[in-house]
Amino acid sequence: MGVLYDAATAPPDLSLANAAIRMLLEGSVLLKHPDIGAISEPQPFTGGERLDVRARNLSQVFYRLSAEGRTEHIGTVLREAFGGVAVEPRSSAGRVFLVVRERGVELPPPNVADGLIKSLAIASAADLKPALLLIDEIENSLHLKALKVIYDVLNSLEIPVIVATHSPLLVDMAGPERTLVVSRDGDGGTVVEPPHSDLEKLRRRLEELDVAFSDYIFYQRTREE
Repeated sequence: MGVLYDAATAPPDLSLANAAIRMLLEGSVLLKHPDIGAISEPQPFTGGERLDVRARNLSQVFYRLSAEGRTEHIGTVLREAFGGVAVEPRSSAGRVFLVVRERGVELPPPNVADGLIKSLAIASAADLKPALLLIDEIENSLHLKALKVIYDVLNSLEIPVIVATHSPLLVDMAGPERTLVVSRDGDGGTVVEPPHSDLEKLRRRLEELDVAFSDYIFYQRTREE
């Protein structure tokens, strides 16, 4: 266990706290919806390991992971979510790009589903083992099966994962213990809080009423406020 300071014997060393926060942020990965157009284009290989916030350098990151023999699990995730799909990186004239096959047939970039690219980006980000993984609007472009597969992948990681979502399915999978509700207060500020002050009481109440947790979050809780 690490201790930044002992307030009883010494004043707080804020430089240590700031350094710890900086290290966490520098080792974090934030993903928003992928820039499909940029990902579809061949890119000069720079050797970078950090995944861009819109995954624009996904082909480079995936190429590096493949060269290091670290894409087997990613391939398994994609097959579970999308069936007979395989993705491989290629290089030509110093540029790298992704090749997608469905049941052995190579797909032109316009025919590749956005959800497949997004799943590839998330699985690749997870394999990079960042200090913290943040994903915005994770459900966009993902069908229910793919969302369930991706949730299981994230749930199995040994790193902190924070996901922003409006998906009832994802809220139900996460449950009350892993859900925080973000809302606006009367002054326009941001409020982050648990779904209920007593989670055990909430769970019993939902069971009595046979109501899904997501229904409470998106409907009942809103009326209570």
